[in-house]
Amino acid sequence: MFTILLVLGIVMLLASFGKAITGKGRSLVQKEQAPKAQFAQDPAPVLALPQPPAEPVGR
Repeated sequence: MFTILLVLGIVMLLASFGKAITGKGRSLVQKEQAPKAQFAQDPAPVLALPQPPAEPVGR
């Protein structure tokens, strides 16, 4: 029993090193993705035009 658990522990240790080095594999917390349907319903953003200064420049 000890030998089986020792071998299993070594395999898990090597697998965790491999995952840390490559950055691949399933993560415990999934990244949130924005819903794609929301973008189709939102209108295009309106760009604001620059406003003229309140006071004349150079006086």
